[in-house]
Amino acid sequence: MKHSLKMTLAGALALTLLGACAEVIKRQEATEARDREQYLRYAGAPIERYTSLIPNYRRWVLLGEGQLVAWTDYNHAYALKVQLPCPELEFADSLGVTSSTHIVTSGFDSVVLAHQLCRIIEIRPVDYERMKKDLHTAP
Repeated sequence: MKHSLKMTLAGALALTLLGACAEVIKRQEATEARDREQYLRYAGAPIERYTSLIPNYRRWVLLGEGQLVAWTDYNHAYALKVQLPCPELEFADSLGVTSSTHIVTSGFDSVVLAHQLCRIIEIRPVDYERMKKDLHTAP
């Protein structure tokens, strides 16, 4: 009888933990969708390349599978789309880019993760200054 009760409690605990994990994943996906919509609203047309004097970015936002926004400085951000699969992107602690003479080129350069390079397939400049202004003045 005690063994059956322990098994029932263990099963209930496992189901509760699974439900909590599913809720966390659902919230993360909702946040990514909201961020993706917000940043891409301010993203311009795709460009071939941009200049970046820093190889490692201290600030970036994951927008979903294979998409992120990375800042080259306080007010300059770029929406990057990388070739899939790029499984490390979702769990990255640090992020950099390859470049040739500080020029990051779509189709040639890659996002650098701990153990993976993910080729950049699209670059879109984000009008981050306008986005901040619009968010600041929004009711």
